[in-house]
Amino acid sequence: MKGHLLNSVICTVMVLGILMIIFNSREVYVDREGFVSSGIYPESVDKPILTNSYPLKTPGGLSSWNYSSQWKLFPIWADGSYAQKTNNIKNWPQPCNGTAAPADLCGGLYNTIKVPENCISPPPKRNCKRVNYYCLS
Repeated sequence: MKGHLLNSVICTVMVLGILMIIFNSREVYVDREGFVSSGIYPESVDKPILTNSYPLKTPGGLSSWNYSSQWKLFPIWADGSYAQKTNNIKNWPQPCNGTAAPADLCGGLYNTIKVPENCISPPPKRNCKRVNYYCLS
């Protein structure tokens, strides 16, 4: 009796395992671990990831940067200044932020862009009914 029960449990687990493998293999583009998807095959191989944000260098490749020149890109400001600068930069002029390893990967693939100084619209100049920052028309 115990042998039949053990055999039926093992067979059930094996069948369920095989069915999970068969039905889960059809989900090609689903990433179960929460990582960013690597993209669709031909486009993700031909174009780098940040092509829509930064212009490509032609020809792209490794740069002549080293660690002693790259670290200057990392933003560092003194604490407690009245300028209220932080190292939490929203829009970078280039994808390299001074921490690339190896250092010759920094600056070899993308050109720099001009980042606008202030990305928020100026405050309303007239008295109006406001919703947070903007006027309610």
